Amino acid sequence: MLFWLNLPPIAVTAGGLAFFLGFDHPPDGTLASLGRVDWVGILIFIPSAVAVLMPFTMSGIFFPWMSWQAMLPLGLGTSGLVLLAFHQRYFAKYPMFRPSLFKRWATIFSFLGQTVFGICVNMIFYYLVVFWSGVWGFDELLTGVALFPETVCIPVAAIVCGLLMRKTRKVGWAMWLGWPLTSISIGLLWFLDTATPLGVLIFINMGVGLGAGIVISALNMGLLVTTKKEDNGHSMAMGLLSKSAGMCLGIAIGTAVFTVKMDNELQQKGNFDVTAESFLRMLKEVSKDETERQVIVHTLRILWIICCGLSGLIGLCCCFCRYPDMPGPDITESVEPAPESLVDAKEPHLGTNRPLV
Repeated sequence: MLFWLNLPPIAVTAGGLAFFLGFDHPPDGTLASLGRVDWVGILIFIPSAVAVLMPFTMSGIFFPWMSWQAMLPLGLGTSGLVLLAFHQRYFAKYPMFRPSLFKRWATIFSFLGQTVFGICVNMIFYYLVVFWSGVWGFDELLTGVALFPETVCIPVAAIVCGLLMRKTRKVGWAMWLGWPLTSISIGLLWFLDTATPLGVLIFINMGVGLGAGIVISALNMGLLVTTKKEDNGHSMAMGLLSKSAGMCLGIAIGTAVFTVKMDNELQQKGNFDVTAESFLRMLKEVSKDETERQVIVHTLRILWIICCGLSGLIGLCCCFCRYPDMPGPDITESVEPAPESLVDAKEPHLGTNRPLV
């Protein structure tokens, strides 16, 4: 039912794009434009990405992690992605992933930051529902309300950060503010417990939302200022793909880790006949037992550690990259291209704005 609910807004959006966006007709015809699509790259990328995700979503549930059913698709998918990289670099006439997007470390880490953002946000949202339902015993309505610190703070922080970056024409300060705030706030999720006051929990989750909003706004602007003007559209599309891949990985990795850790916790408590899946289906009953609530708390702490480590590592790399200033408000102002190599610092418009890493 939830999947069917997406169809009406998708239909309305598609119709609006078709009639109001104002697509330019290709000067050399539609067929010629379709011929410039990297079909080979698409055919390599889609099955490879699916193969990489399969072990994360199915291992530990349908077959053991170290079984051939898990290792085979993971190996094939990884090999396919390596093949895709060679195809994009040496063989594709019109590559779907432009090599010019990967000329600077600042751009590369912005893509990685988008992926980590997708992993952390999806994992946190998904398993905060488990926390509020299973540990605090909230019903569906209260659980939705408990997620307000993230769902409200993320867009508000992103908008304010975007306006301030436009005012200051600087991106680096947003990285230095957003990533530490996000990492520290995610680390504080360790204290999510039945004994922690509700006000403290709300404050911690507000920090997660504010940090994530600042980070996503800074990453988007970082992609624009570190790529050539003609590559801006491709960099934003690549950023969206990176974030979407991270969201898929967030659910997949979170499910795998949560299932394995939960099964181990249950076995240590002597519940050999209960699996992680059946345990989650009994959240309402679980919330009435203190021992079982602590099982959830201990399991979720592993996920918070993973998210904190990922955001801290990639955030550190993003913070130590330097970003060119944003163009001024004059729309006639020329926008200089990014350097053609990772170590090229001869362009006068970049000055000391070359990457430090």
